[in-house]
Amino acid sequence: DKKLIFSPHHLSHALSTLPFIPNDLDNEATLHFVFDGVGDGNTTSVFLAEGTKFTKIYQQNYPHSLGLFYSAVTDYCGFLVNEGEYKLMALSAFGTPTYYEFFKEKIFKFNQPEFSLDMSWFDFDSSPERSYSELWVQKFGEPIDSKNLTDEGFTRAANLAKYSQLVVEDIIKSTIEWAVNESGISNVTISGGVAQNSLAMGAVAEMSILNSITIPPSPGDSGAAIGAANFAKMMDNSDSI
Repeated sequence: DKKLIFSPHHLSHALSTLPFIPNDLDNEATLHFVFDGVGDGNTTSVFLAEGTKFTKIYQQNYPHSLGLFYSAVTDYCGFLVNEGEYKLMALSAFGTPTYYEFFKEKIFKFNQPEFSLDMSWFDFDSSPERSYSELWVQKFGEPIDSKNLTDEGFTRAANLAKYSQLVVEDIIKSTIEWAVNESGISNVTISGGVAQNSLAMGAVAEMSILNSITIPPSPGDSGAAIGAANFAKMMDNSDSI
């Protein structure tokens, strides 16, 4: 009578980290951060885990999403959404944060740990054609053609990549800082699609307030299959989750 078990998307991400946590931390309380595009309407989640008991202490909902913001910039720069984000990350090495303050003041509103996007800059919530809006085009110019890239186009793409990367890193680190200060727990895991951004994870690794950081080798949706299997196993124990 229980052939189908629904595993919440972000909880699956969080549970995918369990096999990779160092053995000496098995009995330690842990904070599990999920930074994602969207799953079940959630875009960022924070779980506090004590043994097999998981409690959600923070949740950010669609459309306010770090992952979808980054994908919108990826789309504008001429790369495929959910495929070319690594190219945007690499491009950030060649850019300067020209519009960094503009992004933080006009496009993002951040009140730790919550952030929101001014959706007038984006179309990913209303159009299957593109992720950015006409307002974005008016501000940053015509979309960049990555297949016929000019020097001007490369500079624009690199600068956009740079300040997009910095904003994402700032929000991730600030969210982690908030949760650690609130809970007093400094052992963390990070999963979700945004955890595939190795530059951002490197920035987190430099945070002095953390005791341990676990990032699974496949933090995205394919790796979440491990978490879904863990969920089914843990549901056998009524004291879990």
